[in-house]
Amino acid sequence: MPTWFQFSLSLVFASSLFLMTGCSDAGPTRYRVSGTVTHDGKPVPKGAIYFEPASTSEMVAPSGFAKIIEGKFTTEASRGTGPGSYLVRIRGGDGVATPPDMNDPAGSETPFDIGKPIFAEYTTTVELPPEDSELSLEVPSDVDR
Repeated sequence: MPTWFQFSLSLVFASSLFLMTGCSDAGPTRYRVSGTVTHDGKPVPKGAIYFEPASTSEMVAPSGFAKIIEGKFTTEASRGTGPGSYLVRIRGGDGVATPPDMNDPAGSETPFDIGKPIFAEYTTTVELPPEDSELSLEVPSDVDR
């Protein structure tokens, strides 16, 4: 007949095993996406690019994000994407920091200020492979501010 000590030891062992298997799952594999973004044939001075899964019906796909600086971007390993179809949203600015709003005690400057927008947010769709990839994206010149 098991003693209280044996039962407690078994419970601790089972709990540890459960926690270790739960912690080993690092989530879906992410891949780096890098490339260039141009508008009117010129590199976007400063901006942001977002990768959102176009459909999550088949699998859980991670979203991605990168800053655009002088027309170039690279997602960090922790902000990369998975394979599949992605909705890409691009914001671009002139890169000149905007002054803080004097009526707002916290100021209106964001941690990554893109400056004055040079086009309205542009959205397109891309298909990404199950590996690191490079994209060359052109924001059409007819996209209004």
